[in-house]
Amino acid sequence: MTTARHMTMPIWLYALLMLVGCAAERNDAVPASAHQMTEGNGRVAFTAPRSGTVYVFDRNDDRVIYSGAVARDDMVVVDPDRDKVTVGDKTVNEKGLHRGNQYRIFFDESTPTVTDRDRAARNRDVDRDRD
Repeated sequence: MTTARHMTMPIWLYALLMLVGCAAERNDAVPASAHQMTEGNGRVAFTAPRSGTVYVFDRNDDRVIYSGAVARDDMVVVDPDRDKVTVGDKTVNEKGLHRGNQYRIFFDESTPTVTDRDRAARNRDVDRDRD
């Protein structure tokens, strides 16, 4: 009986470790070419070093809550306390964030999708929102 108990414990411990470790690193919506830049369970921020695409991944819910183009020096902020994601001065998502969840920001520079025209349009939208 003692031998059976010693064999059972490692199997049970292994099963527990597998369950705890099941939170996804990323899902299929985040391409393999995207690199994780930062993560956290509170306010998380990242400044794009160049144009590309950013992916904000909720590790607990295994879902991308935002993906979109960024230009060089755009700051992406995930703020669960205010329930929003911003890129630059523009709010790009205002729902579905949960305090305590682990958020990861991925950046893919292989898909530079922001042009100067896109940035000018976004700046016009921000200026219009301020009026």
